[in-house]
Amino acid sequence: MKFYYSDLRNTLGLAIVLLSIGFLSYMILPKDYFLPKPACQNTDAILAEETMENLVYQNRVLEILSKSKPKDFRYFFKTFLQENQNTYLLVNLRNADHCFDVKMRISNHEKLKGMQSTNGKGYPNELFNVCWKLQQQKNETEIVFQDMRRIID
Repeated sequence: MKFYYSDLRNTLGLAIVLLSIGFLSYMILPKDYFLPKPACQNTDAILAEETMENLVYQNRVLEILSKSKPKDFRYFFKTFLQENQNTYLLVNLRNADHCFDVKMRISNHEKLKGMQSTNGKGYPNELFNVCWKLQQQKNETEIVFQDMRRIID
C-alpha cells in the first residue's frame, strides 16, 4: 500500500473544514443549543401547586421575573392565544429552580409571523435569545415579548 502526499493533504483539508464548521457553529449558535433540555422541576410550592390562571401564581411569576433577566431562562413554545384583541405567546420558562408557563403579549408580530401562521407546527420547540420586559398597563403588570433569535422560515 503506497502512501501519497495528496491523500494526506486531502484528509487534512477535510479535517480542517469539518473542524472549522464545528467551531463556527459553536460560536454562532446559542450556547443552550448544545445543552440538553432541562427537566421541568420546581423548588417553588406556589408554581408547583397552582395553575397559570390563579392570581397567586401570576403574582409569583411576576415577582420572579422582576428579579430576573431574560437570559436567566430557557424558553419552550406552547401555543399562541388570542384574547381581547391581543395576541399572546404562551411559553414555558425553565431554569435550575423554576418551571412555569407565562403569557407574553406580542406587540410586534413581524418576528413571529411565520410561526404564528402555523401555530408553531414545523418550528423548533425551544426558542432562543428571547427578550421580554415587564410593563405596567391599566394597573396591571404584563409580560411583553420583545425579540428572539430569528427563525428561518
